[in-house]
Amino acid sequence: MGRNSLNGATDEETQSSFGKSASRFARTTAEKARDYRRRKLAEKRAWGPREIEIRRWQRAAITPPATALATLGAGQCAHFMAMQAATSTGGAAALAGLSVAGVAFVVRVAGKTIFLPRWESLYWSVAGIVTVWMAATTALGLSWISTALLVAFTAVFARPWMRGHPQPDYEQAAIPAVETLELEPASDENEELVEEILERFDAFIAARGKKLEGAMLTNMESLATGWRFDVEVDVDKHTTKDVLDLQEKIAAVMGDLGMGVDDIIPEPHPTGHRGKAQLTFTTTNPLKRGVPYQGPRYNNGEIAVGPWRDGEGWGSIVLTDHKNSVYNGLVTGDPGMGKSVFLENLGMSALSSGCWQVFYTDGSEDADSSALLNKYMTWSEAGLKGARRQLAAVKNYLEMRGVENNATGTRGVNPSPERVGLLWIIDELHRLATADPEFAAELAQVVRLGRKKGVSVWGATQGTDLKEDFGSVTALRDILTSRNVAACYSSSKYGHSLISGAALAPNTLPNDGGYMYLKTPGMSRYAMLRTDYAEDMTRWAAAIPECPWDENGYLSVKKHLEENQTDESAKRDKARRRLEALKTRLKHGIDLTESDNNADDSVSSAATSVTAPIDNLIAMIPRLDQGPSQQPSPDQEDELDRVHHAILGLVREGVAATGEIVERMRARDVSERTTKRKLAELVKQGHLATGIKQGIYELPAA
Repeated sequence: MGRNSLNGATDEETQSSFGKSASRFARTTAEKARDYRRRKLAEKRAWGPREIEIRRWQRAAITPPATALATLGAGQCAHFMAMQAATSTGGAAALAGLSVAGVAFVVRVAGKTIFLPRWESLYWSVAGIVTVWMAATTALGLSWISTALLVAFTAVFARPWMRGHPQPDYEQAAIPAVETLELEPASDENEELVEEILERFDAFIAARGKKLEGAMLTNMESLATGWRFDVEVDVDKHTTKDVLDLQEKIAAVMGDLGMGVDDIIPEPHPTGHRGKAQLTFTTTNPLKRGVPYQGPRYNNGEIAVGPWRDGEGWGSIVLTDHKNSVYNGLVTGDPGMGKSVFLENLGMSALSSGCWQVFYTDGSEDADSSALLNKYMTWSEAGLKGARRQLAAVKNYLEMRGVENNATGTRGVNPSPERVGLLWIIDELHRLATADPEFAAELAQVVRLGRKKGVSVWGATQGTDLKEDFGSVTALRDILTSRNVAACYSSSKYGHSLISGAALAPNTLPNDGGYMYLKTPGMSRYAMLRTDYAEDMTRWAAAIPECPWDENGYLSVKKHLEENQTDESAKRDKARRRLEALKTRLKHGIDLTESDNNADDSVSSAATSVTAPIDNLIAMIPRLDQGPSQQPSPDQEDELDRVHHAILGLVREGVAATGEIVERMRARDVSERTTKRKLAELVKQGHLATGIKQGIYELPAA
């Protein structure tokens, strides 16, 4: 037995230690390889539509040069092998050609299930060229001429291949394309109609003693939808605003020519001259048939909303200047006039940019305002409790950004993938502000602070009344309407002052949905527009790539997201449980008050989880007036509900005054109106009696 001179170990011991080390090294290498494969597989599963499109294009782009290089190397190797074997050049060339043709045939047959028929001719053309080139190179060897021919063939045959695999748009990858809006041009210029417009304007608008005495229409421009004129006024008597305020008057004058108020578009002059304006007369409505949805779009902080009534481009709102400010906004109008479609485009476009995360609050407890926003935004909530949860997260985000600005010496915030902005969309804002004015006051503080900290708040209301829509918080209404306003059709006249400059009337817009007036920073148009729309917009939302938070932004809201995020199936299950709870209450005569609809989920789940007989369900309803020696009779049980029994229990405990009963019941989420109605019913049915003093109740004498 030999000894190792270095440490005195035997040869067997040394070999054993080497074996163990090799085995340990092999296991470690295998584990690392397995972890690497798992990590790569996890990354691949996390790819969004954008990454998948980019990698598909990368594989397509590398196919032609890779094929050419493989052919070049194979040809040279075949020539060397023929030289070494000392075979005839003709036989070697024939063998190489047959080999290539055979491989091409096998690949085609083996890939028949995934082979695309449209590439059939290109595939066999390339296979034929490679076969001939390989045979010639095997016989003659590689030369400058054969290499040049191979490069030329690659360029020729790669062209249709690359044309069929275009490079994806990195900004808007995987967004399905739709047809663009095609305007219906107006008929050829009608000189008689133009003359009639000029005569009527001079006679009823610009004549002595009329609204715009001394004004003139000049510089006529023909449009696809009508005609545009410059309006020059006497600056000693009138200003541009006087022209803007005459839309309805001019429409009345031109009414006999088939023009309505929507066909008359007064606007400030592009030069900004205070003595000039522009006046457009349209004869066709290119928006009448609707505008096909164009998909999410985000251009340096602007989001296109829809095309203008005169067909001259698209209107856009401004979400940020991408310098140091973000902007809030408001969309308002009657139900069914396009507010939710506007918000869906806003949320999808912001999310697709990679510069924003989007919180969505539905003011309706039923979460039925927009299924798209509820499903696809970063975080969605419904009702006042959900709004409160998101408010807490937004406050944390504001605090983080404020400290971050101070620490880095940054003035404001520029939303970007490195420092993500936060867009908070609140639908049915009026419901939340009316139910909880304190929430409206706190929201006003958010919109005050958000401009330089990266939070943009967009609300949707059905009007602009200070009390009914903004909880009597003046600052909230003023700030939300100071920058971006989208005023849809409204039967109310409150919205007339939303678009500064012209006295526009949202109640004159067409009421078939999507039409709106728009105000946004840097825009001076006063024409109406119409939002683009598709019956199913979810395919665009589903194609938006997932963009991560930046570290600080995510840490500020991490706790709230982890505690409150639920997937779509969980939300559906919750809605189904609530539906069953409401049905159960109705079946058993339990009154549905507003407070019942907004009750905690524990009440709903308790009621809906019951699949047992009716007796078990009735046993779950609290009977607070039941004592150990007194049980309600069956008749009483049928005519009294949960609230009745709660009130009887309070009176039995000595809570007799109306005010005290109302306060105690409010703590149980029963409104004052419901409590007083139930008290009256109990008195009428003989379960309670009024005391000597007014507003005092007592149990009737036995």
